[in-house]
Amino acid sequence: IFETKEVKAEVEAAKRRSRFRLSMVGIKPGTQLYLAKDPAVICTTVDEVNQVNFRGDVTSLSDAAQQAHAAIGDDWPAVSGPWAWAYEGKRLDELRREIEDEAD
Repeated sequence: IFETKEVKAEVEAAKRRSRFRLSMVGIKPGTQLYLAKDPAVICTTVDEVNQVNFRGDVTSLSDAAQQAHAAIGDDWPAVSGPWAWAYEGKRLDELRREIEDEAD
């Protein structure tokens, strides 16, 4: 029930989530994250945006997730970093959703 297509488009755009940042969920540089699918696989955050050190290379959260999943045999075309990596028992995406739900 929108007045115009433009209003509907504005509402839908507002619903889209902004790009994930580690700082959104309180993750500081130097924090160890583990792969949700295999907790033995870890990376260490480098900044509060989305850079991590994975196996000696500084890369994005998503690229590290892609590499980690490939290393354990998953042949996926893409992997969401916040979905793949976890902290203190929860996926980063889950932590973000909890924070956003509290804000609503």
